[in-house]
Amino acid sequence: MKVSVIIPTYNRSEILEYTLSSLATQDFPNREYEVIVIDDGSVDNTREVVGLFKNEMNVVYYFQEDKGFRAALARNEGIKRAKGDVLVFIDTGIVVGTTFVREHYIAHFGNTSDKGRCVKENYAVMGYVYGFSYEHKEDNITPEYIDFSRPNQMIQNLRGTDYYRDMRECIYREFGNDFSIVPAPWALFHTNNISVQKNVMLDTGCFDESFITWGVEDIECGYRLFKNNVKFKLSREACGVQYPHERHTSLNYISGKINEIKFYNKYKDNVLELLSVSNSVYFNIKYLEYLKHRKNLGEQPLFSEMLTGEAVKILSEEILSQKNIVLGCQEGFLLDVCKSEAGTESDAGLISKAGEAHPDIALHRCLGIRTPYKAKSFEASLIAGAGTVLDENFINGLASEALKISKKVYWLKVEGGTDLSGYKYTEVKNLGDGIKLYQIENKPRVS
Repeated sequence: MKVSVIIPTYNRSEILEYTLSSLATQDFPNREYEVIVIDDGSVDNTREVVGLFKNEMNVVYYFQEDKGFRAALARNEGIKRAKGDVLVFIDTGIVVGTTFVREHYIAHFGNTSDKGRCVKENYAVMGYVYGFSYEHKEDNITPEYIDFSRPNQMIQNLRGTDYYRDMRECIYREFGNDFSIVPAPWALFHTNNISVQKNVMLDTGCFDESFITWGVEDIECGYRLFKNNVKFKLSREACGVQYPHERHTSLNYISGKINEIKFYNKYKDNVLELLSVSNSVYFNIKYLEYLKHRKNLGEQPLFSEMLTGEAVKILSEEILSQKNIVLGCQEGFLLDVCKSEAGTESDAGLISKAGEAHPDIALHRCLGIRTPYKAKSFEASLIAGAGTVLDENFINGLASEALKISKKVYWLKVEGGTDLSGYKYTEVKNLGDGIKLYQIENKPRVS
């Protein structure tokens, strides 16, 4: 068996039938591919719909009890039953053309027979998904060519228009479809249309079943594939069209953000910390901006070089020797000034110096957007270091975390640096030489 197509589903038998109909008409040899439907506890006629295709293709049906959202477990159950060399994962409601299975296989092995097959790289292949978006809004101007009963013709027509385009298209164009230069391709690894060789997926550990609410379990798997040196590529030929369906957008957003924090806590990677205040689709552009900012930050003088003796005196008197933390403590100078109990710093060299000078202070190598501290652990937080050149989205993340873990939040703002629109900040002291000390607070709620 060359290819196994795995589809988790839940109470969507009507659009599942569209998906299975399109998979039953592949130009790939019938004996060389299978379709595995993992039913996550449906109470509709999903079993009967799958049964309609028993005589048209190799189809396997597996039912698991409904115990909440368990897409990771469902996909893993599909992997256990898969006989194919290549695993293709699609969502219920993805309607594909007749070359879909063949194109996914070619993306891994090329146009070769089994005997001549030679794999130089292990790939995670992302197929194109027309209509992929976070939400679908019904309208009365849907073009006539959006006809899910004629997938080949529909796909051909869609290729010539921006209508129904994949929401990741802006990223594909930004990087010229070249995933070798995308810094975090795993952030685009959505299981509505992807494929990975089975042995590679097993080596990586499959999907993390501890993700039991909507979101992130797929990009977390992509992250591990990336860390295991698997290459990523886009296949516009292995494409499908997403059937429009209702989405619980607000609930999914909340669930996704919770799972992003869980993702970060699992690995404590600075990149994942940044992801937790970003949108995964546009994250690669934000990440490149961050890397540029980091480079600029490395060229900026340290606060130990910028603050005058008078400024240090003012700062030490304002932030008294109370329980406080410095977010962006650099080489540790500000820890002394504020007599701090803890600090964060993302730069490995700087935090090493800070640790050598302050062995008794709790230091954490992180951006400061996510810290290990509980609510109101400190009397005060001082946001420093990053404020010189990093963007507002990043500073907003720092402010949010600082407001959570401390009762009062201060900010060392450098002239010409980032402004904040999401929070109220008021000047406390002018420290001179273009540096001002501000206090950050939540904006009053508008009733």
